[in-house]
Amino acid sequence: MMVAASLGVVEKQTQPQPRQEEASAGEGGNWSRSGWTDSIAFEPVLTCYVCASTRRTPAFDLSFFDHSFKWVRCSDCGLVFQSPRLTKSSLDLIYNSELYWRGRSEVANPPAHSTEEIRLGYNNYERGHPYRLAQARQRVLALSNHLPSGSRVLEVGCAAGFFLSALKQAGYHATGIELSAAMAEYGRSRLDVDIQVGDFDQLEIPSGSYDGIAAWGCDSNFHDVRKTYSHMVEALHPGGILAFNYFDFDHPARVFLGSFKRVYNALYYFNRRNVASLLSSLDLEIVSHSTEFQYTCLEEIASMTGRRGVQTLARTFGVERSMLRLPILGSYLLLARKLPNPSQRP
Repeated sequence: MMVAASLGVVEKQTQPQPRQEEASAGEGGNWSRSGWTDSIAFEPVLTCYVCASTRRTPAFDLSFFDHSFKWVRCSDCGLVFQSPRLTKSSLDLIYNSELYWRGRSEVANPPAHSTEEIRLGYNNYERGHPYRLAQARQRVLALSNHLPSGSRVLEVGCAAGFFLSALKQAGYHATGIELSAAMAEYGRSRLDVDIQVGDFDQLEIPSGSYDGIAAWGCDSNFHDVRKTYSHMVEALHPGGILAFNYFDFDHPARVFLGSFKRVYNALYYFNRRNVASLLSSLDLEIVSHSTEFQYTCLEEIASMTGRRGVQTLARTFGVERSMLRLPILGSYLLLARKLPNPSQRP
């Protein structure tokens, strides 16, 4: 077993490695349509993650990687979730691929069938350095209203560590955990931040180890969201802060956002009511819940919403990477405090 010393944890299993064809392929060449199709597997979801109900109705179906993906809606709390869902091993293979982080945004005149390839993950995560750092500083500012400088903060799913860098600059003791070895190495070498490679769900963390835990951009991606959030709460010191963002899937603005969030790795979709219910059941008290302004660019907006025309137009005028700060209707930044005594639950 490998000891992750700075996290004070022990990894229970080794991390998945990219397949041989991924490791040996050149840039943009590690997409094997038949290979990925062979790797995709699903498993049943017996109960709702939030309320444990078994009652559900069909929500919508989409096609990715020559497979049909199905989402259902819980008849009791309204949570929409993938059922059957992708297996953990299928997701780990994808998250460890170069294509997930670099994408196919620079492919000239991609064939029509390659839309899902382009939208596998990010257009090019590294190119987003300026606005990801600006976003990180904005989130640190929000956290600082409830957590003083010098606090110990863990970021789950930290990617390259821009938030960790902003925390470090603001005087926090910051550590990250990330599935992708490539992203972890990028953060260590380029941003000088502490990132350990591993699966947060598989880590043994002493109770109360952290004053704050953050999970940005993971609002639909944890394999078992109740299990992961419970693990984060256990790792928090009483009175500690859990910070994350999420998209309200039932927000009226969703009809204007195209295919935003309608992706293969969205295992569940919160709304304001069921996210509050989940947090309350875990002895968390919401202390801040506000619309999040996001730093982004037109190229990212086009990729996330599936609007190829916007991307083409932006490239024509050379403004595809210009930084924008926009309120994302339906997207919320939420901070919740761990109650020192469960009896204080609102």
